[in-house]
Amino acid sequence: MPYGQPHFLFTAFGTMPGGDIWTTGFRTNNTGGNGGLEVLNELTPAVRIAWATAWARSRFGPSPQTTFNGVTGRIIGTSGKTDVVAESLQDPPVLGNTNDTLLPNQCALVVTLQTGQAGRTHRGRMYIPCTGNAISSDGRLPQSVAQSTADGLKNVIEATNDALAAALPTRFRVAVQSSVPPFDQAEVTSVRVGDVVDTQRRRRSSLRENYVEARVAA
Repeated sequence: MPYGQPHFLFTAFGTMPGGDIWTTGFRTNNTGGNGGLEVLNELTPAVRIAWATAWARSRFGPSPQTTFNGVTGRIIGTSGKTDVVAESLQDPPVLGNTNDTLLPNQCALVVTLQTGQAGRTHRGRMYIPCTGNAISSDGRLPQSVAQSTADGLKNVIEATNDALAAALPTRFRVAVQSSVPPFDQAEVTSVRVGDVVDTQRRRRSSLRENYVEARVAA
């Protein structure tokens, strides 16, 4: 999909029970032609370190069987294609730090990246694996889990903004990039996390269901 300006995309990734792979990421505002492989190689490890710290937070969401393995940094052109790519691996991987229970891989927390501007094109979405939390009888997670996740992602974004400020001469921030004309971009100003577990349809659909039968006597 096209974008109005080139920008950075940082994608965190790791493994889940059964060998499944999770990914989630965020973008920045216009690189203005200042981004190259040298800059990307400097930024990507900084983003990885911030993610590793968040992943180890108590009550963040993932179980110890869900790991954080690294960050991929990309420069995305206006065509929506990757122009430059860099990777920073976490060795050893960081284990999730929430072990209340083991939820299926399709369970995730929805993180909304807010910009202070109205409209769906000014909001971003991230999905954080929620594989290690007990759900209460009303179907909700403890508020402490949602708050810890929001605080952890806020810290990741602030650390990324600091790294951008140190590496580049003009103001660059984590931002929401719209792929819909007029291709607006807006800096992320807050992180919102709800207390209801989301089900990712792709993961649920890939879980083949087995059936059993019980015949009724004639």
